[in-house]
Amino acid sequence: ISKVSIIPENKLLFGNKKINDTLYAKTLIIDNLEEKVAFIIIDSQGIAQYIVDEIKKNINLKTNFPTQNIVVATTHTHSGIISNTSPENFNNSKLNEYQLFLIKTITNGFISAYTNLIPSKIAWANFDKSEYVFNRRWYTKKLNMNPYGIMDSIIMNPGSSLRKQLIKPAGPIDPQISFIALQTTSNVPLAILANYSLHYVGGVEKDVISADYFGFFDTNLNKLLHENKINPNFLGLMT
Repeated sequence: ISKVSIIPENKLLFGNKKINDTLYAKTLIIDNLEEKVAFIIIDSQGIAQYIVDEIKKNINLKTNFPTQNIVVATTHTHSGIISNTSPENFNNSKLNEYQLFLIKTITNGFISAYTNLIPSKIAWANFDKSEYVFNRRWYTKKLNMNPYGIMDSIIMNPGSSLRKQLIKPAGPIDPQISFIALQTTSNVPLAILANYSLHYVGGVEKDVISADYFGFFDTNLNKLLHENKINPNFLGLMT
């Protein structure tokens, strides 16, 4: 496992925003000596595919780790940074300074995790937590314009002015929290990778950098598992 900050020393690359808590790229690698897979979870609002491809290519060149076995995802923290360029340059873009920093930093974080693998025990489970999730799409009593300019009987994220038009959610919810957990062979918690279909929870002011509840998950789970202390060798990942 590894956790590297994706906030560069030159904070002006972030538009001189205030920083509430650090944004990280977290890497978890699992190898059963027959097959291996890596998860890289990044506290970013969004990273363009060509940047992800460059990260995977760099990792493969330096470690020979198969790119098809690397999962890269952002947490979509609303208090993070979108690492894209304009759509017209999406497939043929010159990388900017922050994107180059991301590629180098995340690659180095992966190498650190890969060169420090330790024998571990793994378990997995799931449970439901339905009260925090809801379907964001609703059938309405009259047609509304959708984002594609088409009249639609379903609307997403209806505001208070449309509440009287709502009929029912346009589909089910996914209440499941699923996770894998790893311990050292001496039973010390090492990492938990969890997934929950909760779109977003924040709490900081506008224009303040934060990992939001994904960072909170990491820190507080660490304390719960280590008698209210932070273990620097533990990694909590939420997707």
